[in-house]
This record gives sequence, C-alpha cells and structure tokens, in this order.
Amino acid sequence: MQAAFGPDRLLTYDLGEGWTRLCDFLGCDVPDEPFPRSNEAHDFMETNARLDSLRRGGEPV
Repeated sequence: MQAAFGPDRLLTYDLGEGWTRLCDFLGCDVPDEPFPRSNEAHDFMETNARLDSLRRGGEPV
C-alpha cells in the first residue's frame, strides 16, 4: 500500500500516537476529549450491548 500511495494520501499510524497526527492528516480539529485507549473486555461487551439495542430499534443502554 505504501508504494502505491504518496504520504499525503496514506497515513501509517500507530494508535498510541493519539489525536494530533491523525487529525492533522485528516485536516480536522483535535477533539476536546481524550483519545480512546481502552481494549478491555468489559468495554467491548458494553459497546456490543448498545449496538444490539440500537439494532432492535431501542434506545442505547
């Protein structure tokens, strides 16, 4: 991929870099909230529960 696209069209990014480099590449403002860093099973299950509720036409939990 890197050989096919110039550095202005392809960002090689490590999630540990946070918002700044990503937002600079996308040309948008850095959000006022912290960069999400969670990869915990509890957070995954919570997100899935919210998505399941939305898929069924309910409100997010």
